[in-house]
Amino acid sequence: MKLNKTVSIVVSLLLSVQSAVAQTAPEAGGSEAEIIRTMVTSRSLLKAGSTLFETKDLAKLYAGRKNEPIWTKGSAPLAMANALKEMITTLSARHGLIASDYWTNEIEAYYKNLDASNVSAFELIASDSLIKFASHLSNGRIEPALLDNDVRFNKRVFTEFDVLTAAVSGSPSELARTIEKLAPEHSYYRDVVSILAELRKVKAAGGYTEINKPTGSLTVGTKHPSVPSIRERINQHGFNLDTNSDIYDAEVAAAVQEIQKENVYDISATLKPDSGFWNVVMPSVDARIAQAEANLEKLRWLPKRLESRMIFANTNATEVKVYENGQVIKSFKSINGRILRRTPMMKTYITRVIFNPTWTATDSVVDQDKLPKIKADPKFLSEINMKMFDRAIGKEVDPTTLDWGTNARDIVKKHMFVQGPGPHNALGVFKFPLVPDTKSPMEANSDQIFMHYTDNPTLFRDAKRQLSSGCVRLEMAEWLAGYLLRNVGGYDPTAIRGIIAKGTPNEVFRTDYSVNLPANEYMPVYMMPLTIEKTASGHIRFMDDNYLHDRRIQNRIMSAHLRSSQVKPSESIGEQVTTGLRVNGERSPSQHFSVALASRCEEPTFGPHSKSGSRMPTRRCDAPVQIKLNETTQLTPGQYMVGFENTMYPGFVRIQEGKITQIQLQKIVVPEKFAKDTSIKIYRDMTSFHEQKKVYFEKFYLGRNLFRQTIRSFGDFYLAGLNEIDVVDSSNYTFCSEAKIAQLQLATQIREHAKYICESYNSAKSMIDYADLYNFQSNGTYQEAVADHTGDVVPKRHLRYLVAAPMNAAGSFVSVMPGIYRINGDQSKIDVRVATGSLVETYPNVRRTFSNSKTGVEIDQSDAPVALAAAQSVNTIVTADNTVLTITNGETTTTPIAPKAPCEGAKLWRTSSRSYCNSDGMEGCSRASAKLCQEVRMDLRFRK
Repeated sequence: MKLNKTVSIVVSLLLSVQSAVAQTAPEAGGSEAEIIRTMVTSRSLLKAGSTLFETKDLAKLYAGRKNEPIWTKGSAPLAMANALKEMITTLSARHGLIASDYWTNEIEAYYKNLDASNVSAFELIASDSLIKFASHLSNGRIEPALLDNDVRFNKRVFTEFDVLTAAVSGSPSELARTIEKLAPEHSYYRDVVSILAELRKVKAAGGYTEINKPTGSLTVGTKHPSVPSIRERINQHGFNLDTNSDIYDAEVAAAVQEIQKENVYDISATLKPDSGFWNVVMPSVDARIAQAEANLEKLRWLPKRLESRMIFANTNATEVKVYENGQVIKSFKSINGRILRRTPMMKTYITRVIFNPTWTATDSVVDQDKLPKIKADPKFLSEINMKMFDRAIGKEVDPTTLDWGTNARDIVKKHMFVQGPGPHNALGVFKFPLVPDTKSPMEANSDQIFMHYTDNPTLFRDAKRQLSSGCVRLEMAEWLAGYLLRNVGGYDPTAIRGIIAKGTPNEVFRTDYSVNLPANEYMPVYMMPLTIEKTASGHIRFMDDNYLHDRRIQNRIMSAHLRSSQVKPSESIGEQVTTGLRVNGERSPSQHFSVALASRCEEPTFGPHSKSGSRMPTRRCDAPVQIKLNETTQLTPGQYMVGFENTMYPGFVRIQEGKITQIQLQKIVVPEKFAKDTSIKIYRDMTSFHEQKKVYFEKFYLGRNLFRQTIRSFGDFYLAGLNEIDVVDSSNYTFCSEAKIAQLQLATQIREHAKYICESYNSAKSMIDYADLYNFQSNGTYQEAVADHTGDVVPKRHLRYLVAAPMNAAGSFVSVMPGIYRINGDQSKIDVRVATGSLVETYPNVRRTFSNSKTGVEIDQSDAPVALAAAQSVNTIVTADNTVLTITNGETTTTPIAPKAPCEGAKLWRTSSRSYCNSDGMEGCSRASAKLCQEVRMDLRFRK
């Protein structure tokens, strides 16, 4: 069906090109190149139809072609346009991307119905899709650090526009081959690409052979009807067995054991019902394809080319490989972080080797692992050669003189716990510090993660070796020390064995003896949890997703619901409407959607989970309806959540039978003090309790954001177009419902903080009870704490929520729902607070509120002066010097805000069994008001 011509003809207006320029045809003096140049340099974001995209990279692409069009000539498509479609289809399948994210239905409609009315829109949308595809192929599609709190990779900025220029300037038949050069070149990535191709062949052939899993064990010589299908499935794994026999013979048992070994499971010739073999062969080919796609995404976070000399630690397989000249010269076992104390994904360097190290235990390790034994017997510390030191004065303290029964945790915070060196030290006799930057070769990484030996090498015999508190224990630490120091005189293998402590009586040795590597031999170290790779024998190995990164990637970027608009158009608009809603206001040129959204909601219901019995919410909200500005829209009576351009109405809007409810958008005008700024941002002030309540409101009733969000290159969340995934999709709290929280053992099965999160989530009776799940920052960002499967807590980081694209002129305005906002100038660094309209709220069932810990007054103290002024004026600003500016009819008055008492800002909230403080800086304030008050840290790390 042809696109609406009215929309298409004015697409250049939507692209922020002046009307006269937009309608200038080449023959009238405006060349195609000049029109493109004007479009891509006019502003930072453009909109065509439902596609919203940025111009900075478009300008770079077209600059390499002197702004000549790439995909069109006049009103006709060029062969390069079809080559783009074929390239996206082919390379998406090969590299685990989703073709419809780049060649969308909208692009296809333009392409099939190309004419003068939509040629400009198609040209720019196609170019934007090329850039996006190239960036995702090269660097990955999500921001890694937003996936989990243990990821230390950052998404690289795409810069290879010379490759794109060459690709679109050459032959259409070479487009795919040239673009594919942007993909990572290292062997780990190439291997998974080939594995994905093999899996797609298996799927095309009908999938894996299904096995009717035996209920009992199969021993060598056993006859069983499932054995032929087991043999067939083993052959699909790369073996060559006779598939006619129904006897579980020695040949089958040998293949089973090899598969168990390669995939890091306990090895046994007897095939038991709980054997790891079943974890390898039972999942469907579709599940394996999704696994390969998730691993390709992780591998795109690594540099395009890995060093030929490096260490690669697969923390999921608990294996370490040492490379020299691109070849593996040594492979050995490792022990790394347990599921609740994961080893981070990161790149670091080894710059030195430390012999006979001491170990200073972190507070969390002492608290989680040592404290129970200390409380039982304080002499335990001397038994493990560990001493206590007062942090303030550095003096050693006798643990037997302290009262461990009443204030053990406070004691831990005030003291350091240092274990003496030797073979029985937790680090063993070798330590390899990991530094993030070779420019600072003595500076440890922020996680305090390093490689080391161990005091218990027997653990390397275990198949599952996620056992540490985050650091990586090395089976062949002595070999590695010798290898790293091979070019440093005096440290051959014999000399090294003479340096390390042996544990003999009255032994003399050097403690924390550090030897630096030559600067040109600093060793790169990569830590990456891969769950799929090729073995030395050429077989595919599939491993459990121990750290759940595959699942998080699949949920974050591959789920179909992330791409669905979940919005339905208005069914009835106009004068005949008798029951409905009208949103009045003017869309700013810096805002891109001229519709509001309204979702009818009922109170959620709660019932027990079918398996766990834990409380589980059922939300009852309709799909949002589009509400065109300044037009009345027919709606079913009820209570509605209403928003416009990333802003939310404060509470429900009630639609009554036979009545038209009206809402007035408020204007925020940028003050003249921002005149020198070229990039002005307006975003929701999440330090405001009014805006925080809107977050709880959406989460409690709708379970997600009303608007779909994506991350823009200027580092903030802004509205997503239809061809962009919703990166702020609702957090998954299924663990809290599916697990029997009360029965889980702290520290081993669930983190203490994760238990608190589930208590808050499962017991919530109103939207305000969700406050326990959030931590709001002064810069407009916030963290949402999610209790995920395995009993972990994942602090989900939210960037600033923009309400308009960056603007570049003082006096500009944006339209918003009543609320509290901030105007920020990137150049001037001016940041002012703005309250708009009356802040009357209509939240139902608000049974719990924040309260000031000193006065008990139930009011958001930080918003009080602004809210009071906002009721009297449309434009009210709180400046950085803590003064209220009230602008009324051009007249400005200033009112200084009285300084707060030291404890006035302290707030706390409670659940049925706990009290939580929201600030470490409020010692003696909020905690004096709450005997049980404990610190809330969204990013808990337990390291060793």
